Formats: sequence, structure tokens, C-alpha cells
Amino acid sequence: MHKIRLKSMKIPKKSPIQTRFNQYQDYLISVTDFQLNTYKVSKENRFINPNFKNLNHWIQCYISESMNQLVSLTQKEKHLQSQIQLQNQSQITYTVIKDENRNAIIPTHSVDIEGRRYFLSIKGCGAYEDMFFGGSLNLGSLQAACRDPNLVPYLSKLTNYQGIIMSENWMGESPYGAQGEQNGFDELEISKLAKPVSILGAYICPLIGLIRIPKEIEVIARKFFWYRTYSKPFYQSIRLVPSRIRLYFESTEVLKHPDDIFTLLGLNSSEDIRDFELNFIRSGISLLSLFTRSAIIENESSKIRGLVYQDVWLDKDAILGLDGVIHFADLEGLIFQSVSRDNYPQLQRKEWQKLAFEFLYGLNNLDRARRGFEKLSLDFSLQRQELAILIQEALESDQIASTSIYNNTLYIKINRELFPSIEIPFLENIYL
Repeated sequence: MHKIRLKSMKIPKKSPIQTRFNQYQDYLISVTDFQLNTYKVSKENRFINPNFKNLNHWIQCYISESMNQLVSLTQKEKHLQSQIQLQNQSQITYTVIKDENRNAIIPTHSVDIEGRRYFLSIKGCGAYEDMFFGGSLNLGSLQAACRDPNLVPYLSKLTNYQGIIMSENWMGESPYGAQGEQNGFDELEISKLAKPVSILGAYICPLIGLIRIPKEIEVIARKFFWYRTYSKPFYQSIRLVPSRIRLYFESTEVLKHPDDIFTLLGLNSSEDIRDFELNFIRSGISLLSLFTRSAIIENESSKIRGLVYQDVWLDKDAILGLDGVIHFADLEGLIFQSVSRDNYPQLQRKEWQKLAFEFLYGLNNLDRARRGFEKLSLDFSLQRQELAILIQEALESDQIASTSIYNNTLYIKINRELFPSIEIPFLENIYL
């Protein structure tokens, strides 16, 4: 098992939370359901996040057994086949957990950062689902998608049909099952802004590196598509994730069922669950104010430039840390936008409103489950009043967001040096 601890990490060897991390990691290892093989990538096709140079050895290409078999079976020239075999003679096979449709988590590879455990995640290691006919990819799926009749006879020799990279154009952004060129480099550049996993308190799932998928794999992948193709080079994102727990969708572990998550994570005391909720609140509000936290003032125009959300959502595009901290995962859905100083408050409020409902929905579920655990009243009026106190406590140490109460309303104040101050109502009519 590969465990790495960054130098900045300071945590007691036998702390309760460390025990919970170990137990969850053991659980992930027990539910692995797929295999990936490493495939060497030349130096010029590896793009490394300088914040994670210590994890450089994890930045390789990871392909499924089916993709690996296709590459081997289709090399008709013996000298080329020998060359590929020699290149990958140190190939390693890992048992992994399938995550969404084209990703996988390698639970044996973990790193502790800022007192939190992160796991190696591969984004773009091949698709599991049939894009047009539904269900898992199978022999019929591959035969239907294969555009090269000379390749069809090899398909029946595969031992597994999932994890296939194809050239079908996905949303004009990526090849099906892999990562696109622009999206991959956008993810990498955004990841470099984090120090090392948050942008002034807004947590993300950072790329530690990006690789261009080797040519011999891409050549095969380009022979599989249903209708139209992605023409640019194929890439794979190598990133860190804190778990596979999402807020509502895209996982079997979701905060939609808080009691199940408490049990899974070993949160069996009021103090543990309360700390989990405080972290959830603090990190959620940080993501709602991501534009401000990521913003810079442009020298030439004096405009404010920061990250905004584009067609992404907290319910499926965010992952929970084992301590309750929300991490935004779908970095390709973030783009930079510039705005004048006068229009900055309007844009930040707009960004807040994009994701506020999903955060509040998750918070309401979590808070209600905590109150049930503590056998507190579930009267909603009382819950709102006490939640206001919890929100104030959660933001006491935040460097950007703070709270104020007046006119019977709890406001979140977003204040960063050199930027106009903003107040956003969060909880209105607290007391009847």
C-alpha cells in the first residue's frame, strides 16, 4: 500500500481521525471491482503539477485489461510488438474502484495532506457504459462501434469489454472514455492555483499531472466510434480525491443518506458529527464564493478576473472529504471570467446563487440527521435558529467569509482586500 505524507502534515500517529481514515481506506480496498494496468509515458508527454513533485512516480498512463489486450493483439509486426512489450515490461496491475463512467480510484495509493487523506484517481481510463444503447459495454457494443473490419476478429478474444477508450466525440470536448486536450490543460492550470488542495479555503480535487495517451493506444481508440470523432490528441488526468462520497448523484455513497455516511465513516459521537457539519458549512460557503477567492486584479484593465462555474453542479460534481470538507471535482467545468470593479458584486452574487440550493439541500439533510442522532427537536423553526449559531461558528476562522445578523437575518459577508465588500442574505426571519 502506497501512503505518502507531505512535510506540512502534522497529526498524532494514533489520532481518532487517522483511525477513521485507515478504516475507510481498508473499506475501499475491499470493494475494488476493476483492474488497470500501468503503461509508460515518455517524458515529453507528461505534464506535472509543481505542487506535487513528490508524487511524480504516480504520473503514468493507466489502461484497462481490455485496452491492453487490444494493443497487444493488433500489433501485427513482430518487431513493433516486441518494442511495446519491452517498453512495458515493468507494467503493474492495480485493483481499482470504477468511478462514474470513465474514472477509477486506486485506493492503495494515498497521501495525507493538511490532516486529510486523498486517494489517487484516474480520469479518462476508458468508458464502462454504452453511450447510445445503454448498459455496460459488451462484445456487441464494441462490434457496433468498431469502424475497422480488420479489428473485429480480435474483439471476441478479449476477456473484458469495459474500460475502452473510443474516439466518439463527447460534447465537443473529449474522446469517449478519455480526457480532451483543452479540458485536461484547463484542469491542470486550475489545479496549480491551489496551495496545495484549496484556493483560499475553497477545496478542489487537484490534478497532480496530465499525460498524453501513448500513440499506439490512441491509434486503436480512433477505430471505435458510433457517429462522429474527436480529432485532437487524447489525454488522461491524474488527480487526488478525498473519497468517493458525493452529495447526491454519481456514486453509491451519497450524502442523500447521512445516517449511512455516519456509519460508513465511523462517526459515532455528537462531537464527531458536529465537526463534520462545521467543515461542510465552511467549505460549502467557500465554494459559493470561489470567484472572489480565486480572483486577481488584472494589471492592464484593472478588471477583476476569477473562476466561475459553467454547467457544473455540487450535487454530482463535488466529493466529500472524510471530515466533511466539500471538494469540487469537475475542474473542466470552471472557466476564468473578467468583470469590472463595479460589476464584481453582481457577478459574485450570481455565482453564489448557481450552487446555493444544492449546498442548502445537502446542509438541511445533514443538519437534520445530526439533530436526530442527538435526539434534538426536529421542529424546523428551532432547527433554523440553532443552525444560524452553527454557521457563525463555522466561519469564525475563515479568511474571506464572515457573518453578521441584523433585521432578523443572518448575512454572509464576503470581504477580500482591495475588492468591494458584499453581503448576501443566508437565513432570513430567524426568529418569529
